Amino acid sequence: MRLILRVIFLAVTLSSAATIDASAQHVLSTPIDYNNGQDGVMFDVDAGVDLRITGIDVIPSFAGQMATYEVWRVTDGGSFVGVESDPSAWTLVGSNTVTTPSNTALMPLGIALDIELQGSEPALGLYVTGTGAGDIRYTSGANFGGLRAQTWHLDIFEGVGKSYPFGSTFGGTTAGGPSRMFNGRIHYELGSSGEPATLVTPPRNGTTNGLTFDIHANEPVTVEGFSLDLNAGTHDLEVWTPTAGGSHVPVISSPGSWMLVGSVTGFNAPISGVYDVGFDLDVPIAVDEDRGFYVTSTTAGASVLGVDSSPSSVGESFALDESIVLRAGNARGYFFSLFSGIGGLVGEVHYRRNAPGASTNTFASNLIAADGPFAGGGLFFDLAATGDFVQID
Repeated sequence: MRLILRVIFLAVTLSSAATIDASAQHVLSTPIDYNNGQDGVMFDVDAGVDLRITGIDVIPSFAGQMATYEVWRVTDGGSFVGVESDPSAWTLVGSNTVTTPSNTALMPLGIALDIELQGSEPALGLYVTGTGAGDIRYTSGANFGGLRAQTWHLDIFEGVGKSYPFGSTFGGTTAGGPSRMFNGRIHYELGSSGEPATLVTPPRNGTTNGLTFDIHANEPVTVEGFSLDLNAGTHDLEVWTPTAGGSHVPVISSPGSWMLVGSVTGFNAPISGVYDVGFDLDVPIAVDEDRGFYVTSTTAGASVLGVDSSPSSVGESFALDESIVLRAGNARGYFFSLFSGIGGLVGEVHYRRNAPGASTNTFASNLIAADGPFAGGGLFFDLAATGDFVQID
């Protein structure tokens, strides 16, 4: 955790440069709700920023079995739809033979992948498969092409089941029709492109319990944290953003329309000043988009966050640079309680300028789920010959 303290009345500045660990591992997890299985599964993934897929976890169909798994990608990019049975359109990017430890828990394939995705490019088809009989568990779906799971950076969509290799297709490739849905995890690293930057605001002339406000992006950026002007004391702090993206204004009185993206407990501010409290955020903002935030102390009634009360209207530009505009917002009590005035957040906005042309995902919902009702010993899978279901054990 970096600690940045500015004590204005002493005219002393202690600071450290922001650092971006582009190699930090991220994980996209799907729901674990399998009720079916086959040799493999095909699906599309779509990146909102430049990233590299480094590994995949699956749920094997059988425990204690020696099995060989493979990962393929569409060679020239683009969706798997139309080439799902054409091996010449695909490139094998890795394979590994393992002994499956369980048929109810996620298992890393142990394949070191290096699949680069560009945020400005269309979705990419992947094929994750075993070379035996019914090596992968998945879920029968009813919305082919629909969103299966996502993070800020990466989307995965409902796909199809496949017999090995590039054989029968289970589900279908008609939009909105029957599908097969991947159960597992995708590990990835963010691309190294992007320049770290910091926007410094004017000083405080008041305090509040919390503040809802917007940040406007003049180019694609990712907000990575806030330094806050805090009163002396120990603080529990949170950052929220609208689940569906966009401005805070339409959802300002709807707590259910927000998602928690960062929190810090027990942060000690020895004296009043601006501190990097250690929020580890990863919130993208597309070009010309307003993205809402709610920064707050979790102690109701504790007026501990520094604000500038000089703005006269919500949405007014409060601080800006060439990349982002910090807009004035509504001072709030915790939790999303009544308004208590208009103000601008005082401190610093830490962000990264994304690569030119990169897009950003709109986060729809947190789709991570626990094991589903079929987590026990029973297994259904697709028969390569008929597509009928059969219970094995």
